[in-house]
Amino acid sequence: MLTKEYYALQTSMEKRVAELETVVTEKSVKLETYEKLEHELDEVIMQAADGKFLLLDDILINHTSGTQTFSAKGN
Repeated sequence: MLTKEYYALQTSMEKRVAELETVVTEKSVKLETYEKLEHELDEVIMQAADGKFLLLDDILINHTSGTQTFSAKGN
């Protein structure tokens, strides 16, 4: 009887570990995405500080090339 309970508990714990590993993997992917976004935003902020970009409401204008990019706010 004790052996049966032990194996049932072991199976349950292995299932829980697998579930937690999946959650950790998903969170790691999400974190990596946020870190890339943070890096891109830092680059844009630094470029804006250097005067390369001008943000006017919903349009981001690159002064060096004249390129216009609509921000997320404008979409």
